[in-house]
Amino acid sequence: MKDHGNVWHVKLFSDPFVFVFVFCMIFATAFVVVLFSIMSKAPLDIAVVCEQIVEAEVAEAEVVLPPDAGQEINEEPVFSLPNIDPNGGVIALTFDDGPRPGSTERLLDILKANNVRATFFVIGPQAINYSHIVSRAYNDGHQIANHTMNHRDLTILSDDEVIYEISATSNIIAGITGQMPTALRPPYSNTDSRVQSLAGGLRVVKWNLDPSDWASRNTNLVYNNVASELRDGSIVVLHDIYDSTVDAIQAIIDIARAHNYSFVTIDEMIALGRI
Repeated sequence: MKDHGNVWHVKLFSDPFVFVFVFCMIFATAFVVVLFSIMSKAPLDIAVVCEQIVEAEVAEAEVVLPPDAGQEINEEPVFSLPNIDPNGGVIALTFDDGPRPGSTERLLDILKANNVRATFFVIGPQAINYSHIVSRAYNDGHQIANHTMNHRDLTILSDDEVIYEISATSNIIAGITGQMPTALRPPYSNTDSRVQSLAGGLRVVKWNLDPSDWASRNTNLVYNNVASELRDGSIVVLHDIYDSTVDAIQAIIDIARAHNYSFVTIDEMIALGRI
């Protein structure tokens, strides 16, 4: 009698098309089983995926670390209080939504020429795209602070979205400067107790002098609005993405110094007990 089992065995593996078909079926079945096992044990975390995408974008943008940043991230603020005129007050110039090529770089030239330190609340993607400007601002002695990834109203986002908006931006800043930011300015100044609890220890900083430079785009009006309201302890909100704002900075510095005001960063304002 013939062994029909052996005959089919020989036919199955002697026919190359049948062999490839069977092999593919076995591989596909194994892949589906493994994939199902992974997904059932580790459900997809959208926030984690988003952070991984941001990390990939940072790497792709070839972020340049300042020479003195090294590989370690410093979580404590590093600064020395400036010499402050005892007969005058202190003010903080703050700049939101940048950096922007051209206008931010021109602003940095003006600040450096006048020995003025300011605080830059940067947007995550802008910091990635123009990391060399962020690095320059940091090396010039300015404070780099957090203004979220996408400039969204944090009060209407979910907890995971708020955490992503803040933490992703902080990680980008730290990757460029080697220094974790210490301050957060929520977009539109919108915040609440929940947002503050999710800020990861960052100090939430608003402002008390708004010349509405984003609305007027008028250099003279920006200057007049600042000069008329400037007080000891003023935190001025400006935007380095507008050339009209940058054009007003020299005159703002001049009028502030004429009234014996010293310029400080937000961290310095906090250290002085003014916030």
